[in-house]
Amino acid sequence: MANNLPMAKQISFRRSQSFALGSGMNLPPAVAHVLNMQAARNLVLGRLVVEPGVPTPDAVNGDVTAITVQGASLMVSNQPASLRSFHPLLAENSQYIGCPIPTAGVAQVQVANMGAAAVCTATVYCDEWAENLGPVPSPTESGPSTLNFCAGLGSDLGVAAGARWTLQCTMLRSAVLGRLYLEAFDAAAVNYNGESACTIDQVLLNQTEQLSSQVNAGVTLSAFSLLAREADQMNLNIFAPMNSTLTISGINNSGVAQNFRGTIFCNAS
Repeated sequence: MANNLPMAKQISFRRSQSFALGSGMNLPPAVAHVLNMQAARNLVLGRLVVEPGVPTPDAVNGDVTAITVQGASLMVSNQPASLRSFHPLLAENSQYIGCPIPTAGVAQVQVANMGAAAVCTATVYCDEWAENLGPVPSPTESGPSTLNFCAGLGSDLGVAAGARWTLQCTMLRSAVLGRLYLEAFDAAAVNYNGESACTIDQVLLNQTEQLSSQVNAGVTLSAFSLLAREADQMNLNIFAPMNSTLTISGINNSGVAQNFRGTIFCNAS
């Protein structure tokens, strides 16, 4: 039977103010930003986008040093994450947070080491909190699946042509590692054109190799970059215990010096 109710009467007003939560725009000059997002109602935080308004669209260079909800950290390693791994072009469910936040609660993103003074903004797409579930729990009460959002891999900056690059982090708590994102940034040319010429020949979790080649031939870094869209195929889906060490390394064959950064988004655990 066709629904003949007027459009306004088909709207669920319990979904009002449950669409997207923004930080507003921090204005330059700055190379570091603190982006606060305060909820107008009970919500579940979804996909996070962080974007600097740099003059050159490809010049997204920097670190996300902290992501918190009500003061609880959603980052599970001892290193910052790549700013570009939260770019809107990385349109994947791997960036889904899944952490509840109460009315007036604050989610915060801290950004540092941007390559140029620029504006910066953060947005989280949201889902409504089902009121029949009762009061919104704190992040720590929600369990590790909501707290374990991403692991920063840190950076290796100014790696000369032909030299070896290494990203390494230590897990601050146990998590299931998921989608791997890597980047190589040619600072002199302000672009990522060299990514396809950089290789990865080690992905070690506590010295256990995750790459599949019998001969250590290496894989291209661009297979894990912003433009590599097959997230299911880039999902490590491996349990990393607290205090475990993840090391990713390879060779810069691009012909120019590169800055390397990375992020791993976590799976539900």
